[in-house]
Amino acid sequence: MPTNPIPKPSFIPHEAPQMRPTADSASMADFFMLISIVLMVASLGLGAGVFLYQQYVDTSNTSKLKQLGTVKDALEPSFVEKCTKLDDRMQVAGKLLSRHEAFSLVFSALQQTTIKTVSFKSLMITSDDGGAISFKMDGVTNSINSIALQADLFGKTGFMKDIIFSGITRSSDGVHFSVTGELSPADIRYAQVVSAAVPASDTSSGPPLSSPSVSSGGEGGDSSAKSAQTN
Repeated sequence: MPTNPIPKPSFIPHEAPQMRPTADSASMADFFMLISIVLMVASLGLGAGVFLYQQYVDTSNTSKLKQLGTVKDALEPSFVEKCTKLDDRMQVAGKLLSRHEAFSLVFSALQQTTIKTVSFKSLMITSDDGGAISFKMDGVTNSINSIALQADLFGKTGFMKDIIFSGITRSSDGVHFSVTGELSPADIRYAQVVSAAVPASDTSSGPPLSSPSVSSGGEGGDSSAKSAQTN
């Protein structure tokens, strides 16, 4: 009875089955490759931009330095020295003018505030080392009422203070009197000639300072301070 032959073992190795790449793994690889390329291009572009900007800055600085050198060479040292001396003189002149008293403002104020029935015969202005400025005037009018009105107007000028009317006496040519007081240095600076004008009869130009007082000067009731305020 025939028997099936037993197969003999073979020494030829059989190839193992290979794993083929799937579609998902290929897509991920392409995606990462694309990102790498984009980042590389962006890095190159940024580097080129920085390089070009640095070149622009260097060129601009060089051009400006050349322009500065040209201007510096054009300014002669003697011209710069003259300009410096002129500036120093102008500053000194400005300081002197800022402290200079313009007494023309006083005359203008007297012209605008003196009433028609009052006339002044003398004016004396003095100043001490401390900068205080005082004045004294002798005047004549036709009545004591005019003195009271004149005292009120002087008190509203804004730069006259501590005004005192005294020495009121009657005579054949009218009522004689003297007036003394102080001037505010800050209000009669030379700068006021340009920046402001002395108000003519504007009582709102400044708050009235101390009220002027009228003192007796030698003759009866007509020269008393009370009569000057009430008559």
